[in-house]
Amino acid sequence: MSTFIPGARLVFPLADVVAAAEHAAASPAHGLVDGDTGPYPALWWVSDDGTYLMSNGIPAEGAEPDGDPRRLVHADGWGPGTDAWELLGGDDICEPYPLCEEGAAEDGGTFLDALRSALAEGNTDLVWQISADGWHETRVTAARLRRDGRTGRAGR
Repeated sequence: MSTFIPGARLVFPLADVVAAAEHAAASPAHGLVDGDTGPYPALWWVSDDGTYLMSNGIPAEGAEPDGDPRRLVHADGWGPGTDAWELLGGDDICEPYPLCEEGAAEDGGTFLDALRSALAEGNTDLVWQISADGWHETRVTAARLRRDGRTGRAGR
């Protein structure tokens, strides 16, 4: 297990996260990570070249999988070329967060519904608070932080 920086915080542009989540939910097929027993729509929290949330949706046949900018959203300050080792203690990760599983959100609904509601309420950011105990202790909240139109989308 990684040794996380206590109190580390990642900030993602919420509109881009919702677009990635919608991409996963609408995709005809879904990628799997170790331990998955079957496909399901999810956002993957990935740390390798930077750290980002990514749709696990596999596009329809013939579509370019990396050509859709909705698929990947970097955390502010952790884009391509940054070394997430500093944040996560050296481990590359790919942690799935199911989007359509009832009970995944604090209100008992789905994570996707919680993301949609947060955006509809005027929130601009998704704040991913990481404990020193590991990413399973992640706390995700919405906030109104963004003022300058920044985006975490890949290729921008």
